[in-house]
Amino acid sequence: MQLQVALDDITPGRGIQVITEVGEYADIVEMGTGFLLMNGFHPIGVFKELFPEKLILADTKIMDGGYHIAKTALEAGADIVTVCACTERATVADVIRAAHDFGKEALVDLIALDDYEAMADMMNELGADYVCAHMSTDTEGVNNQKEFFTRLAGAHFNAKLSIAGGIRLDNVNDIRQYAPDVLIIGRAVADAANPREAARIFKEGK
Repeated sequence: MQLQVALDDITPGRGIQVITEVGEYADIVEMGTGFLLMNGFHPIGVFKELFPEKLILADTKIMDGGYHIAKTALEAGADIVTVCACTERATVADVIRAAHDFGKEALVDLIALDDYEAMADMMNELGADYVCAHMSTDTEGVNNQKEFFTRLAGAHFNAKLSIAGGIRLDNVNDIRQYAPDVLIIGRAVADAANPREAARIFKEGK
């Protein structure tokens, strides 16, 4: 299992500190949606230069202009770009095409969708590299997390599975049963008293 550390409500300088602290435990460094909106695409290249051994994911959550926006992020240094599954099929296809044209990867975010099984055929047909079962920050206090992740049981994606949203040290072992390829952690690492130890536990277990 890979660990993706998400940088969201954080400055680029603090983000560099966090990734330096977590060391080898972070496989993927996520430039979060809010992070990109506040700082633009320039930090993508900065992080790629500082941490060349890490995969850099630009959480663009593209809804329109798929090829152009994905291309811009990839040219900035991203290894993975993201698109929302709830947008037009053509947009999803264009983001995946752009990523593959650059020899990179695309993640399709299933945020705001209830029926993962219904999405599996389309994701498999379009050739998504990752799909993300994602509980949004705004609904973490409302949704039942067990019910949320149980939706994965009937879905058969060819893509690698990422899981995100409300994952903490006290519930991560419950989430491991869904055998994610990538575990996405934001605040629970970035805001931890000891980010390196938190990342180690998320990656390796206690």
